[in-house]
Amino acid sequence: MKKFIITEEDKKHIKGLYEVNFEDEELPMSDEFDDEELPMSDEFDDEELPMFDDEEEEFQISDESDEENIPEITYTNALHKPDFNFVFFSGVKGDLPSEGKIKLINVRALNSPREREDDIIIDVNEFTNSKFGYKISDTQPEVRNIKSFDVTTPKVKSNLNPKTIKLKFMNVIFKCLKNIYGNTINWSEGGGRGPGGGGGVINIYTINTILKNNNLITSNFPGGDWSILNYFDTNPKVRGYLMRKYKNDTKISIKTNDNLNSWCKWIEDNQKNFFTKGLVLNTLIGLNSTSYISGYHNEKTVYNYLLNIISNNPELMIEDPKKPGDSSDRKGVDFSIINTSTAEVNDFQAKPLEDYNVNGEEHIVTSYNVDDLEDKNVKYFIFSSRDTNDKDIIIFEKREGEIKSDKEVVVFNYPPISPEELLKKL
Repeated sequence: MKKFIITEEDKKHIKGLYEVNFEDEELPMSDEFDDEELPMSDEFDDEELPMFDDEEEEFQISDESDEENIPEITYTNALHKPDFNFVFFSGVKGDLPSEGKIKLINVRALNSPREREDDIIIDVNEFTNSKFGYKISDTQPEVRNIKSFDVTTPKVKSNLNPKTIKLKFMNVIFKCLKNIYGNTINWSEGGGRGPGGGGGVINIYTINTILKNNNLITSNFPGGDWSILNYFDTNPKVRGYLMRKYKNDTKISIKTNDNLNSWCKWIEDNQKNFFTKGLVLNTLIGLNSTSYISGYHNEKTVYNYLLNIISNNPELMIEDPKKPGDSSDRKGVDFSIINTSTAEVNDFQAKPLEDYNVNGEEHIVTSYNVDDLEDKNVKYFIFSSRDTNDKDIIIFEKREGEIKSDKEVVVFNYPPISPEELLKKL
């Protein structure tokens, strides 16, 4: 099995950057951590990046604890919104008591003892619901125990459009990868894969290897030679990591176009150090792999769900999942259902479902990496729960001008449709 080794020198380097405590020697491809979106253009604090343990550890709460009778409520993400003076929690599960204390636990902490420092105990009356999910005032001292953000660090406001940052980042990453691998046997030119069908890296750090290492497949599949490096350009975790490293190395935050151009040049100047071998590459692969594995689980669930919906209608056919690197996949199309009698094609995008709330006519979905959802050229969005014991699935038809999204939250001004309604529309 391919392992990514972190040396003692690497440990000292990254510990200085992100104050990470290394407990293990190796960095495997693992999906034990929940996907959390790192800061984008307007959020450059010193949050701790997730590192990857070599093996999963079991955590048990001591029977001797004085806190054993406090109800435990789990959540997947905590997002600090300083403009609102609240910390918002998504993916909340558990029975809230009518009074007394509750213990909030990040779900990733259940299998990682060192993350239990994120646990907080708070009065249930301070944990209130809103249209964006449950929230706690950021003036509450307890929230300072949560390491996924730092409420004492002011956010750096940027006048840059997040889409401008994304586009610049996508372009510089593709340019760097092609500079390094374009004239080697590890580059696949064209074939409808990569940005605009322009090709990408193959046969190293492949999707086949990542899925095999995580026991998700047993043999190679078509397109599995595609490298995880090709996903760096659109991954918010990779983008966030390189933003932080740039700020740490240069003491400059990305607030202007000049800052943005300098950041892209810095990436280009360091392309061999970042994208060939070493600590930075290992970290980027680890970050992107968790996103890919989560997406793989989600798409597999959605594919089987759609297959079941159309199973009794011979006129409807679902295409096989897009192979890695397919240009339509990069545009947001995960699946297509074709009506063979009318030749109509209905495209779907699958996203994880963290939470779902209704506030009047607003239907609020907490998901991941959905800040440009309304721009996707598909007919339907389908959200699936990542909890293997609770496969909630919600389908929304795309309606122009009636969708608002912001990183982890998307608001539809209309209700979802049922499987029966979807079948009639297909």
